Amino acid sequence: MKTKFFSPILLRFLFIATFTSALFSAQNIHWSKQFPKPMSSTKMSGMTGMSDGNAAPKIRHAMWYKGKLYMAGNWRVGVKPFDTTKRDVNYVWNLWTWNKNEGYKPISWYHTAKGGDGPEGKINSFCFLPDGRLVVAGEFGKLNNYHGHSYHRIKNLAVLDPKEPTANRWQPLVKSVQHNAPIGSIKSIAYDPQGNDLWIGGSFSGFRMDPNQQDKASYAVQRYNLSDKKWYIIPPGVRRGTIIHKIKVDTSTKPSTIYMAGRFANTGGNGVAPINGGTDRYTEGFCAWREDKGFITFPQNLTDDKIGRKGILQNAGDFAYRDSVNILDFLIDGKDIWIVGAFKEGTTNNGKPIRGVAKWDHENQMWIDPTGKGGLGRDAYSIAKTEDGKIYISGAFGGEKSKGQYYDGFKNGDKAYMVTRYDPATNKWEELGAGLGGYSMPECRLTVSKNDVFFIGTFKQVGRDAKKDGFPSYYIARWNEYVDFSKQTPPLPDEDSPYTITFPAKDVSMIASGLEHWSRKFVAPPRQSGGKTKQGPNTGMDKGTGTPTIKYMKWHDGVLYFAGSWEVTMNERWFVWTYDSKKGWNRLAYKHRTKSAGFASPPEGLKWHDGKMYVYGSNEKWKGIAIYDPKTKKWSAFEGTYRGKPVRGNAAKGNPAINDIAWDSKTGDIYLVGVCGEEIRYDQGEREDGKTVPSQVLRVDKNMVYHPMGLMLSAQKPDKPVLSVNTILLDETKTPVDIYVGGSFGFWGMTSDHTNAVYNVAKWDYDKKDWQPIGKGNFWRIGMHDRKIFPKGYPGLKGQPIYGFPTFMTELFGKVRSLAIDKKGNLYAGGSIGILDDNPDINKRDEHYGLVKYDKEQDKWVGATKSRGVSRDVVQMTWLDDTKMLVTGSFLYSEDFKLLNNVAIFDTQKGTLEPLGGGLLKGIDAHVYASEVVHDVREDGYWFGGFFSYAGSEPKFLSDAPVESFSIAHYNPNKNLDPNQGLKVEPNEGVKGVKGSSQSRKITLKATCPDGGKIIWYSKSSTGKFRKVGTGTSYKASFRVREGMKNYTYYVSVKKADGLEGGKLPVLIEVKAP
Repeated sequence: MKTKFFSPILLRFLFIATFTSALFSAQNIHWSKQFPKPMSSTKMSGMTGMSDGNAAPKIRHAMWYKGKLYMAGNWRVGVKPFDTTKRDVNYVWNLWTWNKNEGYKPISWYHTAKGGDGPEGKINSFCFLPDGRLVVAGEFGKLNNYHGHSYHRIKNLAVLDPKEPTANRWQPLVKSVQHNAPIGSIKSIAYDPQGNDLWIGGSFSGFRMDPNQQDKASYAVQRYNLSDKKWYIIPPGVRRGTIIHKIKVDTSTKPSTIYMAGRFANTGGNGVAPINGGTDRYTEGFCAWREDKGFITFPQNLTDDKIGRKGILQNAGDFAYRDSVNILDFLIDGKDIWIVGAFKEGTTNNGKPIRGVAKWDHENQMWIDPTGKGGLGRDAYSIAKTEDGKIYISGAFGGEKSKGQYYDGFKNGDKAYMVTRYDPATNKWEELGAGLGGYSMPECRLTVSKNDVFFIGTFKQVGRDAKKDGFPSYYIARWNEYVDFSKQTPPLPDEDSPYTITFPAKDVSMIASGLEHWSRKFVAPPRQSGGKTKQGPNTGMDKGTGTPTIKYMKWHDGVLYFAGSWEVTMNERWFVWTYDSKKGWNRLAYKHRTKSAGFASPPEGLKWHDGKMYVYGSNEKWKGIAIYDPKTKKWSAFEGTYRGKPVRGNAAKGNPAINDIAWDSKTGDIYLVGVCGEEIRYDQGEREDGKTVPSQVLRVDKNMVYHPMGLMLSAQKPDKPVLSVNTILLDETKTPVDIYVGGSFGFWGMTSDHTNAVYNVAKWDYDKKDWQPIGKGNFWRIGMHDRKIFPKGYPGLKGQPIYGFPTFMTELFGKVRSLAIDKKGNLYAGGSIGILDDNPDINKRDEHYGLVKYDKEQDKWVGATKSRGVSRDVVQMTWLDDTKMLVTGSFLYSEDFKLLNNVAIFDTQKGTLEPLGGGLLKGIDAHVYASEVVHDVREDGYWFGGFFSYAGSEPKFLSDAPVESFSIAHYNPNKNLDPNQGLKVEPNEGVKGVKGSSQSRKITLKATCPDGGKIIWYSKSSTGKFRKVGTGTSYKASFRVREGMKNYTYYVSVKKADGLEGGKLPVLIEVKAP
């Protein structure tokens, strides 16, 4: 038998390895073992880590707050928010909590197709306000309320108000559609209690500024005062790189000092670096601001181009953020300033390495290495100080690069595994047991509570090898050097009595009044069968094949006529159709396979004159316009003569469009606007070369003789020929009539000479026999040359949506879609239009969107409403009396986020917009599709058509019964149209909750309706379908209650003798604590 000998070197290696493993194991007792890998996403609890069933949680910010660990980011958790034992891969959480007794609970979440509760996107940062509201920021444009409204056009900043009585508890923090936040990603927010300010930092160029005044813009940082509810711009912000990753408030100074870190190079002057002739100072990736001092740079006054930004810090090419210096976090510890991130030493550091962590040397005005090891081996993401005065840093340093390969812990090769600690008392850097690991190219952040340190990020274990020197800890870990976790797991502060965000037990209605005035007649028709629709007199429009696009609607002789485009059944599309309260729906103009009738292409509208219907748009056969006679039920051509030659429609050849028509009742003239055929030319439009120019407006006299009106209206930019004349208005109180046209145009005449500017609205000048501009006083983006031509400002409506209000239907150039005039001669315009103002002080800007007014006395376009307009296009306006108008379109809100849902009563005297019975809603898609609501007014109230499915209330609301109204709606302000009128539901005592497995519960629900009708009870499936479960004044309900459930819902309605049924009113059953 051979004797095995070991060399002294090998024995020494084995001893060191064994000793090191034992040392790590000994120190690992300070790591908690309460976060092992959960068996599955549905098995997570307060004693497991987080699941990566769909993807690892991407956590951007964390904070221990009143007994819970709050985490924000984006986590495709794959479980249902109300029952985490049920799997659904489509759910994403972006703000959630952990508590050892409650486990993981979402605060904000969304389903990839069904909406949710809170922002739909990433949350990068959050903070609590003193009044209990929770502010969140990140990268999102939609804001959901599970049982309330879903806001759109949100610019990454929102607030959760637990005290809000309606279901709309998630709201935009700033009540301005266009200015609720700067456009761009928000990375960090912080609250200053001394100024009652909310500070935001991120990646944005600030609010819109005049291109020639960019020194007034505040890049990457903004301040919002919560007292006066105004934005305050802090020019120039930070420049060159323009990203703030972290912003914090130091209240030890008075006023507070606001520190900010990220990727930038200079600030403190006019926004231009010294190397480019500016007055800024260099301050690579870190600066501060105080109200009495302005921007504070590090170093204080570096303007030497020879040193420049690289003299301070440089990018670390071997880090993840390799292209630029990125400071990701910092610590203000008295006078000490620490930064961490991705960077290396500057050119003025004598070549001494500084990687990933640095400390400010006030005396020498430079960053120095605080480690004595050259810094870290990879990016650091977080830094914080515990109660005992020790400083903790976490990041990718020492983490796994690829399988079996690791980044350096410290630059000099010393060990650190994603976490390290500095003890000021001993001036030593210390390892935290075996550190963290188990994930390639990791990110790791931290937050502290007294002497407890929570680490969150992409790691799966304590130690590099969970079996040898550690144990599993999935995406979350806890360290406390004063606790031996092998013996006990002491509770965290307030852990056993945590604060929980709670809401009122019952939602108050979001609808102030008027819900009872909506007709319940226009429900969804039964599903098609055999290729045939089942819509009828008591249904809305069939959406089984195609959704109707409605351009115009008008009652005539008891029949409602529609113009638009609607694929009613497969291969059959209607262009003009009718609704009769007795006969239902009928086609007039359509195309079915190879068969067609009437105006068989999408029209722009219809109007009635002398008992005949005129349908207009773009149509090859009819040349833009056709006439329908309801008596003969036949279509005929619109024909006349031009210079003695016959003309059909608005052209002898081609297919030009007609966008609107109007009659002069005094003369019998008809006006056609849109695009004229090439052969129809204005008499005075002859050029020197003998050619003529077309006109967009035709007057056809009572003898059907054509008269082109004026030189051509042309596009704002010849290289971007966006041109349309969309609407015409005649003021018949004048003789001859005043004629106004609106659309998308910039000039009149044969050239786009700036002296001929006429932005989007024009008036006919009888003396000049041509179009002329209206108004003055618009100085938005006016150049020096144009200021000489227009010393009183541009005429018309010059505001371009793409530069000031890009949420509208037309994004490049403005577009007037509707016009109205009052008895004083004031003109109102609606559409993709705006009055813009680039005043550097945004609180002094006078801006208005979607609905504006031409003030005749001032000869100027001004705002029409106190709310500064609406969120999207106004499509149609109709006078109800001398001062009030009914306005409809695609606006969900007024500019101050007041809910209107596409319908409003506009009081022109008070300048107010009031909702009408909750408006018309599309449901979850409202933020994607424009409803384009049109209307008609008659004695029995207001009639509406458009892209909507509900009137006033939709099914997800628990405060009111939903009102189905599929693409057609009727509102009678003088009559209660609700079959549920008189329905009273008796309060119920609720049921007892459960712990553990679900249990069955029973309760009797009662309701009465003295006004008569059949009471029907419903349940609702998880897919949203209602199922009839009972009838009569009482119903014995039986259902299962699971742990954590707060209420269960049944529904009740009344069906009248005429067959009309009310909306299904939610009946909440409280599930009480077990």
